[in-house]
Amino acid sequence: MRGRKAGSLSQNVWDGRSLSHLNHLAHVGQHLCELLLVQSPSNAQAELCFRTAIEIARRLSARSMELRATTSLARLLSKQGRRADARLMLGDIYSRFTEGVDTVDLKAAKALLDQLDG
Repeated sequence: MRGRKAGSLSQNVWDGRSLSHLNHLAHVGQHLCELLLVQSPSNAQAELCFRTAIEIARRLSARSMELRATTSLARLLSKQGRRADARLMLGDIYSRFTEGVDTVDLKAAKALLDQLDG
């Protein structure tokens, strides 16, 4: 890992998606996406990373993981002035939850939706 750029580390994490530990990689990938944002708040690599995390979560039928990644991506898009895109994608995943609305992830998504509506 020494001497590697975050982008190459990101690619290495997602290249492992065929492994049986895809669920674990999805969690690691989500954290990597967040680290890419710290590196550069408007980082195009972070956007791609979040979109990949969303796709993997969908393949795993892991709606909670998809919600977390989508919330993070929506936050990024909002900061880039792409509020309508952020609202559309977050509203879509949020509307698929009919229970557990008191969870931290759903509360965070709802708060961001309210902010995007305001």
